[in-house]
Amino acid sequence: KKAPCAVNSVQGIRGATGNVANNHYHKFRQDVAVLSQLGLNSYRFSIAWTRIFPDGDASKRPNAKGVQFYQNLIDAIVDAKITPIVTMYHWDLPQGLIDANYDAVIPTCDPAYKQGWFECTNISGKIVPTGGKANAVVQFGKYAEFLLRTFGDKVMTWATFNEAWTFTYLGSGYGKAPSVQPYMDNDIWPYVAGHNVILAHLTAAKVFRALQKSGVLTSSHMLGITNNQDWREPYTHSPQDIAAAQAMLEGQLGWFCDPIYGKNGVHDYPDSMKRLRPYLPTFSRDEM
Repeated sequence: KKAPCAVNSVQGIRGATGNVANNHYHKFRQDVAVLSQLGLNSYRFSIAWTRIFPDGDASKRPNAKGVQFYQNLIDAIVDAKITPIVTMYHWDLPQGLIDANYDAVIPTCDPAYKQGWFECTNISGKIVPTGGKANAVVQFGKYAEFLLRTFGDKVMTWATFNEAWTFTYLGSGYGKAPSVQPYMDNDIWPYVAGHNVILAHLTAAKVFRALQKSGVLTSSHMLGITNNQDWREPYTHSPQDIAAAQAMLEGQLGWFCDPIYGKNGVHDYPDSMKRLRPYLPTFSRDEM
């Protein structure tokens, strides 16, 4: 069946896609049985945005088969007395939200093109992330609300993003998806994308709190984000090496933790990032 969005011709080669993989779609009951046999008490899995809204547009009718699959999976997990923990986004941005052409360079910060997490404006030569108004951010908020309303009666614990550092930093020229032109300058585009992703998390958190306030979700429901860190230790006990290791930790883990969780009551990027990065966006007063 033809996909609802453009697919690179190379991906059509037999065996070149992940369409079947371990066939979890058809064998999820056996997979849950294995989890039970292992004695696990919780299972974190990711819902594919594209399986719910194939082109990323939440104003369209959701894919009923995709919704039913996750209903069946969650029911099987709960029936096995395992606690489901759901991640909303695990690197699978719908292709309908980003224009990418492998044969031509698309202009940046151009509203005529869909820019995914890289959406920005160019103000007097300065690249400024679109933030809460970015199409991907808006659509993610609507997608998050659909998930919380649809599955929130059985799923108490949620994560918005899995390893945002990976799909922003490594996804801007280091081989992780999308790593496409014109977003390959690793000094700029990870930080544009990261800024928009942080505000997408904020958008989902606002939806989450509103649903708690309205009674759709309870005070026992939890929402967070899954961050990752390639750990660093100072090479020596010198102040320079200690500072370098700390800056590496702040530049990966602090990048996404400090704006979200805050440090000393301030929700902003680590000071070391501001001093060391050649480019770093800023949060508005309302965003902070």
